[in-house]
Amino acid sequence: MTDKERYRILCKKEASIPIFSMDWWLDAVCGVDGWDVYLIGWGMDIKAAFTYCIREDKWGRYIGRILLTQNNGIWIKYPNGQGITAKQSYEEKVINEVCDFIESLNLARYEQQYHYNFTNYLPFYWRYFQGIMRYTYVIEDTSDIERVREGYSSKLKNILRKARKNLYIERENDLGAFFEINRMSFVRQGIEIPYSYEYFKKIYEACMQKGSVELLCVKDLQCRTHSVAMLVWDSMSVYFLLNGTDPELKASQGNALLIDSSIEKAHELGLKFDFEGSVIKNVNHAYREFGGRPKAYFRIRKVFSAELIRAEAEMQIMQNSK
Repeated sequence: MTDKERYRILCKKEASIPIFSMDWWLDAVCGVDGWDVYLIGWGMDIKAAFTYCIREDKWGRYIGRILLTQNNGIWIKYPNGQGITAKQSYEEKVINEVCDFIESLNLARYEQQYHYNFTNYLPFYWRYFQGIMRYTYVIEDTSDIERVREGYSSKLKNILRKARKNLYIERENDLGAFFEINRMSFVRQGIEIPYSYEYFKKIYEACMQKGSVELLCVKDLQCRTHSVAMLVWDSMSVYFLLNGTDPELKASQGNALLIDSSIEKAHELGLKFDFEGSVIKNVNHAYREFGGRPKAYFRIRKVFSAELIRAEAEMQIMQNSK
């Protein structure tokens, strides 16, 4: 049995694997033959799994971040009753073995984002990998939705009160209409949407088969769509995966109402709510109004190609000189 076959079995029975590292998710975003996994452990006694997708560009082969996939990297199964010292030693052993594997792949570069539950970056640091800090916001307990709403800022409460007078939430069943509103958010920033309609549709259909997705929209009394959101979830969290707003209707603050309804969905499912936060200042500030707890996570990378190291250094010099 191959590592990939063993991993598919593991995904069916291990609830602690995040959705973005599930075999079926990777099938959707990378293609069935476009990803692989390195396992530590014998048979089905799997102690750790490292999922990855190798692609190629002008610099050579690389492992990079995958579109619309918040995190993957290393998943670790911890022995029961492990103390903090034993846990750190265990993590170091696993990470070193994975680093050995990465370095055996003859890559030009490596870069993945890790789940915020992964906190021990030191073994990577000792192997000269770079750790870049990123943040998301998470509402960890949605069991009492009114208590969650009490934690909203006073500014947000006023926005929601006004929005509810003229706007309402409903499910969006038209994938094309959803994608068009989602695309508008990129157009407003003067950039191309980085994924195709077909790519979005493939993820949606994969999640539909697992009963792990919902599309929401905010409409006004004239039936105009103001904002849309795509929610996906696993056994731990609801993730605010995709979001978009019609620039001409942005002033209605319908997106705040949409996020509030998304948090309510997490409440209905009994799960955490992960904003899939941003380090962009205005987005970060908007998310924190909802009272979520900031969670740091690592983007871990290492450049192996001497040519690419030189190119990145030259680019940094050019940016610093501006």
